[in-house]
Amino acid sequence: MANEFKFDRNSQRYRISSGAGKGQFLSKEAVDALTQKTIRQAKDDLKTIGNLLLKRKISVGTWEEATAKTLKTIEINQYAIGKGGSGRLNQRDYGLIGQRLKEQYRYLRGFSEDLIAGKLTEGQLWQRLNLYAADTRHAYELARTESHAQDGYNWERRLRHARDSCSPCIDYAAQGWQAIRSLPNPGDRCTCGSSCKCTKEFAKEKPGDMLSRRWGMIGHRISHHLKAS
Repeated sequence: MANEFKFDRNSQRYRISSGAGKGQFLSKEAVDALTQKTIRQAKDDLKTIGNLLLKRKISVGTWEEATAKTLKTIEINQYAIGKGGSGRLNQRDYGLIGQRLKEQYRYLRGFSEDLIAGKLTEGQLWQRLNLYAADTRHAYELARTESHAQDGYNWERRLRHARDSCSPCIDYAAQGWQAIRSLPNPGDRCTCGSSCKCTKEFAKEKPGDMLSRRWGMIGHRISHHLKAS
C-alpha cells in the first residue's frame, strides 16, 4: 500500500502516487474496500487455523497461539490503514493496539476454555471467529481518530448511516460536535458492535464557532463602514 498511495495529512486522505491517476484522492469507497479486504483475509486465515483444529491436526493450545498471532497482524494492518500507513505509527499507537490485543487475548482464552470443555458446536466456532475478524474494523476507526488528533483536528461528531441505529448510536449522533476523542468510535459502546454503520467526521475548528467568527468579522466591517459614512 505504501508504494501505491501517499497519505495527505492536511486532508487526512490517501492520494494515488503513481499511474494515470497520480495525485488524485483515493475514494472513501476504495479505502473501505481495503479494510473489508483485510477482514476477508482475516476470516480466511482464521478459518484455515480452525480447520486444522477440527481435523485434530493441532492442539487447542497451538490453535490459540496461531489465532492470537493472526489477530495481531490483522489489528496492526487495520490500524495502519486508518492512521495513514505503518510509517506514521508512534509509541501511543502501539500502546492503543496493545490495549485492544490484550482484551482480544482475554476473550480468546475464554474461547479456548469453552473448546476444551466441549461447549461449542462447529457452527458456533465459525461464528465467533468471524466476529473476531469483523471486530478488527474497530482498530481502523480508532486509528482515524488518532490520526486526526495528531494532525491538528480538535473536534469530532458521529454520523449515522444505518436506517435503524441502536439507541446509543442515536444518542452519540445527537450530541453533535464534541472535543476529539470524547465520543466512542463506531462499533464501540453500542449494541451494533461490528455491524455499526456509523462514521466520524472531524474538524480543526468547531463549525459553529467558525461560523460565528466569520459573521462577527462581517458585522465588524459593516459597523465600521456605517461609522465612516
